[in-house]
Parts: sequence; structure tokens; C-alpha cells
Amino acid sequence: MGDSAAGAALVISLKPASLSVSAVSALLREVQAALREAARAEPDSSPLFDGDQPPVLNVRFDGTADGVSFAFDFVDASTRGALDRVSRAAGRRFIAALERELKRRPQRTLWGQAGVSARRRPADAESDPLSGRAAIVLSELGRVPAASIVAAGRRIRLEDETAEIL
Repeated sequence: MGDSAAGAALVISLKPASLSVSAVSALLREVQAALREAARAEPDSSPLFDGDQPPVLNVRFDGTADGVSFAFDFVDASTRGALDRVSRAAGRRFIAALERELKRRPQRTLWGQAGVSARRRPADAESDPLSGRAAIVLSELGRVPAASIVAAGRRIRLEDETAEIL
């Protein structure tokens, strides 16, 4: 995504470039809620969200021949100045929640079905408040053929039924 991803809390790339409006709309709503929740959970940035003018979550779009990317970042509501520290902390917390959710899911057998012995523990909302949001975002990303999520030096690639954490 180049320079437009600098300071971004999270970058999501989707393929193909032509996607359902409802799929993109639902994804944007869920990512917005998740990143705000992640930022509010950070002790350093939480007070910013309690004021009269909480940080604004921006998204930058970047289209290519084979896909589209969304770079999310927080800015100050009055000055529109970048809040890189808030953006990075929210992205780091949210991608960790996505990774935990992916690891919690049952693995497939050699024949494609979910393993019978795989145990999926219900998310504990008290200890892992982003788990539900992460599950919803992953579900929304399942509506597109391929996606990549990048934050805090971590990358998750999703394609069809396959997930790879890098």
C-alpha cells in the first residue's frame, strides 16, 4: 500500500477489486467498532474517548487492478492531526484478537471437515472483550475471496477457507 499506510492502525486489502457494496459496508462498520473498542481498552488512549471530542477514525482507500486496500488511523477531532500512538496501539490490540480468534477455531481434517476433537471455548467477554468483534470481522472477511490484514508488523492472509498468520 505504500506511503498511505504510514501510521495506520490497520490495513485491510481485499481481492478482487469489484466487491459487493453490502459486504464492504458491513466490514467497514465492524472494523470501525472493533478499532474504537481496541483504542478505548488501551490505558493511555482511553481518556481521549471520554472527552467531548473523541478521536476520529479515518480510512484511506487505495485501489489497484486486482484489489482495494483500506488504511485506518485515528486523528484528533479538532486539529485533524494524526494520533499515531493511538492508531498503533489499537491496531496491535485488534490484530492480536484476530490471531487469538483464528487459533481458537477448530482445524480441518485431511478430508476438509472440522476436526471432531477440536474444542472451541466460548469467548470470555470479561477477559477478551475484542473476541466477539474479531469473530464478526473474520466472518465478514469470509464474504470476499481473499484478504490480507496488517497491523503492528503482523500480517494475516485469508483465502477461501485458509488462514495464514505471518
